Amino acid sequence: MVGKIERMDNKLLPKKIMYGTLDHTKIPSAKCSGKLIKKMKNPFMSVVQKDLKIFNIEANRFKELASNRKKFNDLIRTSKVEANEKWIKQKEQETRARRQRRQEQQEQEQNIN
Repeated sequence: MVGKIERMDNKLLPKKIMYGTLDHTKIPSAKCSGKLIKKMKNPFMSVVQKDLKIFNIEANRFKELASNRKKFNDLIRTSKVEANEKWIKQKEQETRARRQRRQEQQEQEQNIN
């Protein structure tokens, strides 16, 4: 979805929202018609950059990568798998460390008694 928005024209609302370039713009929506949106303090793009970092993709190459739809989608898929594997390994290590601390505490309690 982010790649699709990146390939959109700069004048379109989704791209303005992504980069936080709305500056007192009226929203053409039935729910919010006539309301003004002030410039966002934390644009959606900052969230995208955090995700790119998690996926180990260079944020400064985002525009270049997103311009080629197929390559970008393939890159996101492979990076997602790698990020998930990394997360699982991290959680397994945390679980092992927690178990070991618990076991050491139990041994200390048994030695005291």
